[in-house]
Amino acid sequence: MRSAALTIVCLLLLGRGALAAEPSIAGDELLQSARLWESRQRGDLARLALEKLVTTRPDAPEALLELGELHLRMSDFAAADQVLRRMEDRFPKSTATQSLSIQYRLATRDRLQWLSIQRLADLGKGSEVRQELQRLFPDGAPEGSIAIEYYRLLSITPGGQDEALRGLRSLAAKHPRDPRYQNALANMHPVVAAKAAAKRSAARPRPAPRAVATTPSVSPEALADATDWEARSRAATAAQQLQLASLQLQAASSLRTGDFESLIGIADRLESLGFAHQAGELLTVGNRLAPESTWLLETRVRWLVAHDEANQALQLIDARSLDDKWTAAKRDELRATALAARARVAVAASNEDAAIGDLTEAIELQPTDPWTRHRLASLLARRGQKEQGREVMDAGAALAPTNPQMRFAQALYLETIDDARQAVAAIEAVPPESRDTDMNAVRDRAQLTVVRELIDSGDTAQARSLLSDVRARANPDDLGVQLNIAYREWQLGDERATAEITDRLAQLAPERADVAMLAARAKYAQRAFGAARDYFKHAETVGDAATVLSARQTREQIENRLHNWMSVGAEMRHKPGDDGISSFDARVISSLWHHAVDYERRVWMQADAVSIDAGRLSADFDDAADFGSIRAAGPNAARHYTNDRQDGVALGVGYVTDNFAADIGSTPLGFELHHMVGGVEWRPDLPEVSMSLGFSRRAVRSSVLSYGGMRDPISGVRWGGAVQTGPYADAGLYRERYSIAGALRFSEITGEHIPDNKFLGARAAGDWKFFSQPYANASLGLALNYWQYDHNLQNYTLGNGGYYSPQSYVSVTLPLEVWGEYRDWSYRVRGSVAHSQSKTDTISIYPTDPALRSAVSSAVFQGDSSSGSTSFSAYAAVERQLSATWIIGMKLDIDRADYYDPTVFSIYLRHTLAPWTTRIAVPPRPIQPYNDK
Repeated sequence: MRSAALTIVCLLLLGRGALAAEPSIAGDELLQSARLWESRQRGDLARLALEKLVTTRPDAPEALLELGELHLRMSDFAAADQVLRRMEDRFPKSTATQSLSIQYRLATRDRLQWLSIQRLADLGKGSEVRQELQRLFPDGAPEGSIAIEYYRLLSITPGGQDEALRGLRSLAAKHPRDPRYQNALANMHPVVAAKAAAKRSAARPRPAPRAVATTPSVSPEALADATDWEARSRAATAAQQLQLASLQLQAASSLRTGDFESLIGIADRLESLGFAHQAGELLTVGNRLAPESTWLLETRVRWLVAHDEANQALQLIDARSLDDKWTAAKRDELRATALAARARVAVAASNEDAAIGDLTEAIELQPTDPWTRHRLASLLARRGQKEQGREVMDAGAALAPTNPQMRFAQALYLETIDDARQAVAAIEAVPPESRDTDMNAVRDRAQLTVVRELIDSGDTAQARSLLSDVRARANPDDLGVQLNIAYREWQLGDERATAEITDRLAQLAPERADVAMLAARAKYAQRAFGAARDYFKHAETVGDAATVLSARQTREQIENRLHNWMSVGAEMRHKPGDDGISSFDARVISSLWHHAVDYERRVWMQADAVSIDAGRLSADFDDAADFGSIRAAGPNAARHYTNDRQDGVALGVGYVTDNFAADIGSTPLGFELHHMVGGVEWRPDLPEVSMSLGFSRRAVRSSVLSYGGMRDPISGVRWGGAVQTGPYADAGLYRERYSIAGALRFSEITGEHIPDNKFLGARAAGDWKFFSQPYANASLGLALNYWQYDHNLQNYTLGNGGYYSPQSYVSVTLPLEVWGEYRDWSYRVRGSVAHSQSKTDTISIYPTDPALRSAVSSAVFQGDSSSGSTSFSAYAAVERQLSATWIIGMKLDIDRADYYDPTVFSIYLRHTLAPWTTRIAVPPRPIQPYNDK
């Protein structure tokens, strides 16, 4: 089997470019580059060069043949099969297609049969070789480069030598510019080679082959060179480099017979086997011995160009005088090729000025070469000289307005400089019957770019019309164009059309992660969560690191919809203040149970054990005077009631869908005052904008007084326990890199023995994600807040509410946030600085009790107008994966402002119930006490 594989590879190397050496691509720089890279064992770079050659020469089946043969040499049979199918579709009757079909067959399904023929030839069983050849090639000799090996094998069969000679002569006549066919005789069975050499020799008939070495027509210099190559052959034989030795011996034979042009084929074989230096030496020898041979000169020049020795190639070109064969046209063509190659080297060395000079001169020599113009224009565009590049391509189009390749190159350039409309015009200048698939693909891509521009400008009607036209005519098998159409449908909000296209593309190209991701998003938008989950899961298996992370996170969000889970946590809250009055310490033990009915519906219930404490009230009258009715009662009044720690249990149940949420519950039962709370929220499906409309009744948790209520130490009256009730609305525009949001809320605040209050709040915010990597993201934001309360009830005397309630408050906040994940950890860190201005009105010390007001002579708390204050806040949360079903997390939240500096710390566990597993949330998702919702 190894021998068979080696035979196939050698065949391909021998015939490499045989068909591709036709005039359409023979001098192409990309072909030379591909051969150079392959000779340096860089098949990957050779493949890239040939793929580009196929793109730039879509009308040349020989370019596809080169690519297919390379895939076979690299044993990438799947890729070779794709190329073959493409050729059979576009060039079904081409010799190149037939040649690749045969080579593919010999490398795959007929590999063992081909091996047996090689073995029979090695054993000298000519009759059996002929029988097997007839069985393997029932239609006779194959076309293309594979025929060289066919005729070599045929020449060892009885009576096959003359037939082989006739076949090779026919091939040489069909391919006059390809030295492989004309040198095949020198690479065949020695008897056939001797016959061919005898027919080519101009000397008198020689009695024996050995007399060739003494032919008087061969110069002593050639004989000396032959002796050198014979010595090399012996050394290679001793080193067991038998293929190399054979080629070196053939070179010596050609030198001794004076058949110097046959050295071209031998040099090519040396090149293909990786002996590039010796190939160059052999061509140099041939050119030196036969300086009049245009063929040798041209071949040596092309070898020098392919090996980045363009300066030497130019010297050879300039040194040769013109004659009947070495015409000005041929000289200019080769010189332009060498200049273009030198320009490529200059670009690689960052010497763009020299490259521009060489390409400019090359265009002067070959003004209608579209691809040299394209390279120059692209280089100018890269330097920021897009208009100069446009002029280069426009000049070419003016010189060759009917050349489809010129228009194609022009369109490609215009596409790279984002002039999609002119790129479309360039392709449409080519008659439809002269356009190939690649030209139509460029036109479709450019028109899709126009569609995107129309969408971005807001002209969706024209964008839809143009997109419909492109979709109707686009090649359904052109993956790139079809995917582009799907993206534009997605931009236009047509999830159904996006899903239709991507469903089909996912079957055609299951290895494409971008197709799977877009299909998943389309299904997700259609709320087909099961299909979306499958696509995301598939993207995880074929995507890069960033895609895998994004797909996994979204898939987990979908799976979370079906998860049944529970979470428990402990939260500690501390806000410094006056002991027994405004100081606030809270402990909360939360337990949340979550049940998924299906992908759309979820129910939950929560119980929080809550403990709050304001501390012990000072016995000093001055320190305690601003609490309850102590100031009115005087310093000697007895305090019959105290406010100790309050313990209670808050309960809540809820129902959630993607568009609706409702809950009902209570403030902690067991507090001095408790209330029913809850809310409803509706989130309509709107294009572009996210919106929610709701109505809620929630506890005011600013202090012990506002949350749980307190007792007046003098009278024992319970007051406080505030709740705010009212509607709200939120709206936001959320994009990958930025978001803009706004909110409006109106509430009526009520409580026990405190005045009713009204609140109006508005917020506008935006953020910009300036850093985004698979495991880290960072955003910078800006937020504006406005509050307005009817009454100033921030104090703690009887009738006041104990919550901050300015008559006007404006703040500007700059938050910086970083979040992401690393291994089994997720994190979120936020810091912000804010500047605010506020105003509070003067209010009576006892706003609800005239008798108490009279007792203190209608004393008041003076209002305040802040000229501005600065505050800071910080937040940090982390989660850690403990097992497939357990997560642990922690949170720290700190605010530091004038007279308000709470600190909150919590720790929590989250457990997912069987059969599901879970992962850390990104960013972390701490459990939230029910009355914080």
